[in-house]
Amino acid sequence: MAAKERRLQPVREILGRVVDSCGIGGRIEEQRVIERWAEAVGPEIARHTCALRVSGRVLHVTVDTSPWAQELSLLKPLILEALARVGGKSVVRDVRFAVGVLPPRSPQISQGVPQDVKTAPDGERAVRRITDLSPSLESVQDPVLRERLAKILVKHVGTSPSGRD
Repeated sequence: MAAKERRLQPVREILGRVVDSCGIGGRIEEQRVIERWAEAVGPEIARHTCALRVSGRVLHVTVDTSPWAQELSLLKPLILEALARVGGKSVVRDVRFAVGVLPPRSPQISQGVPQDVKTAPDGERAVRRITDLSPSLESVQDPVLRERLAKILVKHVGTSPSGRD
């Protein structure tokens, strides 16, 4: 009897199938756009804004003052072009600005995130990713598997050269 040959598969392939089966690929893309907001709009606009979430292909952004919100509304076509350049074309079709209080720039590290992820060089971004993906990961029943999957997803998203696959 000949033993069945097993072909080694790249981790990227396996991870891609896991992401697809969990249905969180779109959420990862949305998170990438949010994380790259400052890169897309530049430091001056980023100082007065915070990209919060993507809902129905609409990026929701908090702005610290009404004049900034008005100015950004007028610049919306340019902002959409900039978002497309950083990989958001298929994710974002519109941007909505709302005046509000900007969240603190250095988010506190949430509980439940593995310690080695917290202390990684890019720990704050990793924590935000895990926090944003946690509702999708809750469907994984095994807590050890859920934690490992979160680590793998963070590493996968963080290691792609331009934030894209």
